[in-house]
Amino acid sequence: MAIFDNHIHLRASFKGVEAAKAFEKSGGTAILLTHNPYAEVPITRADDYEKAYGLTLAMADAVRAATRLQVFVALGPYPVEFIDLRETLGHEPAVDAMKRAIDLAARRVSTSQGDITAPVVVNAAGPRAARVARMVGVDVAVHPRRRHIFFTEPFPDIPGPIPLTTDRASGFYFRKEMEQLLLSPGDVEDVGDDFNVTVDSAKV
Repeated sequence: MAIFDNHIHLRASFKGVEAAKAFEKSGGTAILLTHNPYAEVPITRADDYEKAYGLTLAMADAVRAATRLQVFVALGPYPVEFIDLRETLGHEPAVDAMKRAIDLAARRVSTSQGDITAPVVVNAAGPRAARVARMVGVDVAVHPRRRHIFFTEPFPDIPGPIPLTTDRASGFYFRKEMEQLLLSPGDVEDVGDDFNVTVDSAKV
C-alpha cells in the first residue's frame, strides 16, 4: 500500500533527511518535497531562486540516496516572499520577479529529449491562484480573504517544531515558522481584489 505525504518541507539545517527516514520507518513510501524559503538564501530578485531551488533539489537527491522513498518535487516561488519583494522592488517589478521565478522552476522539467508536458497542471498559488491563472488566460473561482498574520523575532522560548495551535473560541492561532513564531487573530474578511489589500492597523 502506498502511503504518500503530499506536502512536506525538509531543510538540511533542521532534521532534513532524518525526518524522511522517520517517515519511511513509520510506513511511508512516497513524498512530495515542496520548495520552501531558506534563511541562508534571502530572495531579493528572481535570480536568487536558482540557488534556493538548488537546495530543494539537493535535498531530494539526499533523501533518495538515504531511503527507498519515492521522491517527487514541487518547485516554485514561495507566495509569502512576494510581500518582501514588493517592499524592496515595488509592485510591478515584484510581480515580474515572481513570474521569472516560475519560469526558472519550469526549466527544471526540461530534458535532453525536450520539455515535459502533463495532462494536469496544479496551480498552488493559494489566494493568488486567480491572478496566476489569468496569466495563462484561465479563470479560476478563487476568492481570497484577508487575514492578519504577524511574525516575531527569533523566539527560542517556544522550541519547534510545534503543530498549528488554535483557540477555537476566538480563532487565534500560532505556529513556529523557522526560528520565529507566526501569530494570527484568525480574522477573515472579504476584501475583493487579490492584490489590493491593506493592513488594518487596529489589528496590530
